[in-house]
This record gives sequence, structure tokens and C-alpha cells, in this order.
Amino acid sequence: MSASEASRRAGRPPPVAGPGGLREFSIRTDDEPAQRAYWHNIAACGSAIGMPPFRFEMPATGPGFSSRLRWSEADRVHFLDGETSRAVTQLSRQDARGDVIVVGGLRHGELRIAHGAATETLIEPGTLFVADYGRRMRMDWSPHSFLFLALPRRLVADALGPHADFRGETLHTLPGRGLAPMLWSQLLSMAAQSHALDPQEWQAALTAAAELALGVLRQYFGLGRSFGPDQDTAAPLRNDLLLAARRVIEQRYEQADLTADAIAAATGCSRSQLYRAFAQAGLAVGDCLRELRLSKARAALEAGAADGGLGTLAFQCGYTDLSAFGKAFRRRFGVPPSAWRARA
Repeated sequence: MSASEASRRAGRPPPVAGPGGLREFSIRTDDEPAQRAYWHNIAACGSAIGMPPFRFEMPATGPGFSSRLRWSEADRVHFLDGETSRAVTQLSRQDARGDVIVVGGLRHGELRIAHGAATETLIEPGTLFVADYGRRMRMDWSPHSFLFLALPRRLVADALGPHADFRGETLHTLPGRGLAPMLWSQLLSMAAQSHALDPQEWQAALTAAAELALGVLRQYFGLGRSFGPDQDTAAPLRNDLLLAARRVIEQRYEQADLTADAIAAATGCSRSQLYRAFAQAGLAVGDCLRELRLSKARAALEAGAADGGLGTLAFQCGYTDLSAFGKAFRRRFGVPPSAWRARA
């Protein structure tokens, strides 16, 4: 059943079709019943593309609510581009059983996903993750914007073979190297160019993104995965040290003197233990710190919150040298911060 048919049967207006085959639900209202009806509509659309039954809870409804979801109903693969101005909790129901694997990330905001036995993972802007929507989870969203690819389970199973169970885990974050950054850049580009592409061009872009996503999954979960064969590859997400260290980075990223030694001291471990915890997840301490700082800087530029100048922004994001900040930003996002601010 298509998302349009799901909307019709639920007694709600169908989504609006846009360029490139994209469809869209959007709302801007202060009316609480309308806000709740919107989430019922989103849940119906999710079920139509193979996601499990979800329940949405808004801890604070009221004025100032706006939300938008765009997606393409392509051949088995779906692109989702959404944003919401209020916090919302998304819970899979007791009988949850989705038929898609989601690969994607956040442009801004935070997502905390509770899964497994007392396991919680924080997703930050620019961090790619893969989630098995056939397992139960709880997703706590701050005001956010996301980009997802929803891949049919059968397609992923064909690509990964015996590794398609993702080592029995619901969720994995993907290291910021190899093909993963290329996939994120592709998703950002598709979101930016969606209104300029005709349906044929859009399908070509979506097919390329799906192939790249499968390549990422093969890289990290297939026979050619980056994790060493003698490592405990299920450990990273269960590693309390890694989670604690990432929280320290999140809380203190603006401190220019935040080093691996300082992070290790804050988490009560040695520097070698810290490096080992990150390495087991295919990550590096310096890369995570730099990624968070640059993502925070990009979000500030997009929000117009850099009125004090780029020097002030660089300092607020942990850089004492404006030139070093500019070079790092350009390497990560392809343009200098001044150009990103002008484009935003």
C-alpha cells in the first residue's frame, strides 16, 4: 500500500507530490489536535514504506510547532528528508517488526536511541548510523533535521549475506572514514538539489545513493569490514568508556585545551585505554572531537548565530587559530566557513 493510500484510508489528506518524485507532508500550527494528527499521519506513511508500527509522544505540544517530511516512493528504496521544531519521542510498539534497514544521520539536533538491554546511543549531527527497524527501540529527538535512506531488508540481506544481522545489534554508528563520509555528502547533495532534478535525474541520484549505502554496509559488516577479525566487533556500542568519552567531548568541545589526556582523566581511564575503546569502534579520538566542533560551527552558520564574526565562532568551537579553523572546515565541507554562511 502506498503512503498516499495509507493517508486516504486514515481519513487524512494525501501528501503533496513535488519535483523529482518527492512527496511531502508539512505542518505549521499552534493547534494541539492538529499536531497529534500530523504524527498519526507520519506513522501511517512509515508503515507504508516498511517501517514498524510507531507511537509518537510530544512532551510539550503548543504554539510554534512546525514539521516537514519529504520522501520518494522509489523502487524499493526510499529517501527521507525531515525536520521538526519540537522535541518528540518515537517508540516502536510491542509487536514491532519492520522490513527496512535505515542508514542516515542528522543535519542538526540530537537523537538518543535506547535499544537492547539498557543500551543508549547518542547520535550527533554528521554521524552516520545504521538501524535495524525490525527490532524494538525508543528514539528521543530534540528539535532536529535528518536525512535517511530506507533500504528493504531483502536488498541488504542479498548484499551482506550471513552478516545481515548486524552482529545481533539494533544500532551501529559508522566511522567517519572510508565510504561513509561520501554517502553523507551524497545525501546532503540530494536534499539540496531535490527541487532542481527531474524524475529521471532523481532516480539516478537515488540509485547511486543506495549503491553507496550498500557499499558502506559491506565495508563495515561484510567480509571486507574494517574491524579486525580478532576483535570483539559487538563491543563498541556496549562499551561504557566510549559512551562516556563521547559525552565528555560533547560537553567540552569548545575548550581548546581538550586533549586525549584530558578526556581520559575525565572518564577515569588511561590514554591507551581511551584509544583502544575508540579503535575497537573504528574511530579516533581526534577525529570525533574535530567532527563535533565543525558540525557545531556549521550548525551555527546555518542558524545565523555567528554574528560575532568567524573568529569568535572559531573560538567558541575550540579553535584558537582562525586559519586552522578555516582550513579544517573547508576540508570537511568543501567550502570555507564564509561561503557556507553566505549560502545558508
